Amino acid sequence: MKLKWAFFIEIFLVVFMVVSFSIPVFPYNNDNQARTMEGGPHRAINYYAIQSFLNNRRSDSIFNKYDFTNGRDLSGITVIQPGDWKEDILEDEREGKWYQWVVEGGYTADEPERYMSLRHFYDPLGVNQGANYLTDHVDEFLTSIVMGTNPKIDAKWWGALYSPYSIDKGKEFMITAFSSMNLPEKDKLFAAAWRSLGETMHLIADMTVPSHVRNDSHPGVEWTQFITDKYRADSYEEFVDQQVVEKCLGSPDPVLVEAVNQIPKNENGFLNVLSLYDCVARYTNRNYFSLDTIAGIEKALGQGITNSNGMPEYPSPRLEDLETDEDGYYYCKDYLGKLYLARMLYQEKLSLFGKLSLIPKPEIDHQCALSQAKRLIPAAIYANEQLIEWFIPKVEVIIDSFILNEKGTDGREGIIKGRVVHIPSGMYDQPLLFTMPIDGMISIVMNGEIFETQPGSISIQNGIIEGKVQSLPTGPIKNVNLLVDIGGILVSSADLKIYNLQLHPEKLDGLSKKKYGFYVQSDNPPSWVSYIWDFGDGRVEETNSTSITHTYESEGEYQIQVQMRDANTGKILAKAQGKAYLSAQEEINITDTIVSSTPEPTLMVDPVLIEETPLPTIATPVPTPDEEAHRQQVLAEYRSIYPGYLSWFHKYGRVEVVANAEEVGPDLYRVAYILWQIIEDGPRKGEEYKAVELDLNFNLGQLEADLGLMKKNLGLEE
Repeated sequence: MKLKWAFFIEIFLVVFMVVSFSIPVFPYNNDNQARTMEGGPHRAINYYAIQSFLNNRRSDSIFNKYDFTNGRDLSGITVIQPGDWKEDILEDEREGKWYQWVVEGGYTADEPERYMSLRHFYDPLGVNQGANYLTDHVDEFLTSIVMGTNPKIDAKWWGALYSPYSIDKGKEFMITAFSSMNLPEKDKLFAAAWRSLGETMHLIADMTVPSHVRNDSHPGVEWTQFITDKYRADSYEEFVDQQVVEKCLGSPDPVLVEAVNQIPKNENGFLNVLSLYDCVARYTNRNYFSLDTIAGIEKALGQGITNSNGMPEYPSPRLEDLETDEDGYYYCKDYLGKLYLARMLYQEKLSLFGKLSLIPKPEIDHQCALSQAKRLIPAAIYANEQLIEWFIPKVEVIIDSFILNEKGTDGREGIIKGRVVHIPSGMYDQPLLFTMPIDGMISIVMNGEIFETQPGSISIQNGIIEGKVQSLPTGPIKNVNLLVDIGGILVSSADLKIYNLQLHPEKLDGLSKKKYGFYVQSDNPPSWVSYIWDFGDGRVEETNSTSITHTYESEGEYQIQVQMRDANTGKILAKAQGKAYLSAQEEINITDTIVSSTPEPTLMVDPVLIEETPLPTIATPVPTPDEEAHRQQVLAEYRSIYPGYLSWFHKYGRVEVVANAEEVGPDLYRVAYILWQIIEDGPRKGEEYKAVELDLNFNLGQLEADLGLMKKNLGLEE
């Protein structure tokens, strides 16, 4: 008869569970009762983990070049209609920021809910015959009807490897996205990578839910509590919602922080993630009860309490190891003070013989749940912060050179070269080579202002940056950097200082076999540079001076190039170009003006030494009144403009004018100055040093050409 009643009760439960099983086994309340797909604790945990990551990585030398907010939206696939089984849900394309995909992954990890629910448990101790996956009632006839066949897979391996959006799949999505040359495909891959991160973060957060690491299925069919405790909900999970998450933000347990910091930094980041699962799950398993796994010796009556779900007990925590208070709370003390783990209530029970006895009945009430949430929510956020750091690729955008060409085919242009360098770390043990599609987002910033470039003007292929930026604005360019959108995150290069190297004279019209002076000027040059002079006639010379003289031996047209070179790194910092047009030197025919007669010596007479006739002195022609007036005007203008021009050109430092078109000979004028700057670092910080020292002699034509260049730069002439 007993067996028959058991059979009928079993059938009764089957019917009612199939009809009314509306709350399956999943952590927290993933959605609200209206199923509007809004809010939820997992979204909140992912969001605050991102915020914590951003706040704590501001000083990181790589991540402080990331703009995590203003990158482009990514189009990808997500759940738009929830359901219990795969055939119930709908997925479609949506757009969002990278962090929105991560936050939404906290929701989509539970879809479809009944299918996913059995895959979100991980018992790090495997107390039930070594099984790490869920075994609490899932193999029973009732549960199998409602929940399907037990997949016998735990949350650690599901989230790390086997989920369609596991962390390993996310890594594959990221690697493929880096190299993709198709922008829509690249967006979808990046979106899938960020979704994978978000879904893995959901499963890491599950490792801070006691029932999920203590083999407690807690399906939450309320009406069955009058028949059995086997299907009751977990009180901690019912308690935690988005508001509780926001209320319980705080510091994680130092014990957990130390354990996470002890995870070996393997070259294979996948192993780090597995260790993170273990670390968090063991922390929760060791320190917290779930409602169905409270065990130990109750202190008031000395009665033994065992797991209400009939599963094997855990070694910790134990009731006999905890302290109690007058309200029946069992607690321990930790970094926040009292941690309330359970409360013992007592029910009166009348036996068949009329004897009244007290039956201890442990519970986890709101005070216990809140006390635990204040530790477990920060634990989930902290662990996921580590996962974010491991997953986001560390990338540097480096500008190697930016050379201004004042006379490009479309006006002023800049030739840029550089690299996108991925530094292997975290999930990535090999460098990733980034390629930007032709319609991808690359911006150039000059003097702090974004300059919009034409699509395709700057290309990035396998990490190599090359491009020509045309129609640049007029005026001096002091610094340049690049903004490259990588997966919805804007990665900025360090500022490249532009020295605006200028050659004087930029255009030389002169005679061959005559010595000419050349010099260069630049904006605030460093003290450790040298200059490589290439005069186009085969002479190439490197000097530490900003000035040099040169004689062209032959007539012709020559291309002149000067490069400013960093003496420490060998890197070319700036270039200047010019041209020289040389005519043949006019020769003087002395035989036309000097007649020399030397008598022939005879054998009878000693040879007579003939004295050489000296060359005639060629007098400098006296200038006409108009020429003299022109000379005086050039000198007056030059001397008036030159000091101000130097102050304009050298924005930083102190200019000492030594000679300002000082006449030192016939048609020869001395121009000289010293630029003093302050040493910014090192033992001589604050001292002045000579950054530039120039001392040249010009003829009037060169002086006039230099005057024209100064007027043009100052905007006094077109």
